[in-house]
Amino acid sequence: MQFDTYDQALDRAADLCGVEPHFWDIFGNFHATSPETRKAILRAMGMPDGSREQLGHAVEEKLHKEWKRILPPCLVLTGRA
Repeated sequence: MQFDTYDQALDRAADLCGVEPHFWDIFGNFHATSPETRKAILRAMGMPDGSREQLGHAVEEKLHKEWKRILPPCLVLTGRA
């Protein structure tokens, strides 16, 4: 996937992975998630963040994997009596 800037690629990758661009803390203060924080979270999730092209490829790959999946992942648990 092609992006004009690194920030656009980072924003799309973060959005795709569920990384919020901002949040409100317990005291009601608004905080924007910094690019460094988003990059660190994406790295922890296994997404490369080295260049615009790497992020674009990772976004494309993630979208393709989701498209190919028949059903969303699920967790099956059994209880013991």
